[in-house]
Amino acid sequence: MEAYEADNAEKRKQKPKNQLVSNMLSAWLTIPGNSQKLIKEGLNISYAAVHRYVIGSSTPTRSLQPRFFDILGLPGQILENLLNSPLIVDAFLDDLLDQISNKSKNSIMYGGMIERHLKV
Repeated sequence: MEAYEADNAEKRKQKPKNQLVSNMLSAWLTIPGNSQKLIKEGLNISYAAVHRYVIGSSTPTRSLQPRFFDILGLPGQILENLLNSPLIVDAFLDDLLDQISNKSKNSIMYGGMIERHLKV
């Protein structure tokens, strides 16, 4: 049973929606001041659930998606919109890069980290 669950988790990680959530959240977490705790408390979920979002084995339920994306700075969005709107994801990346340049002396390092996370 454990091998079956692990196989299913790996298959979920390959889904575009799981990759998108994982990449966007991982990039968002590179911004100084952003944390898994903010997601946990904002959605009233466990750290384990946040970790599953980060690694791509799970995504927020549809009812949590508007709050999740609001925390990330994309108010009112849901996964289906983002999967069909690469321009929104590009704008998200641009906004994160702007935040980095305003908050960090290491903007080049963090910017590179964000770009790696958002290659979906």
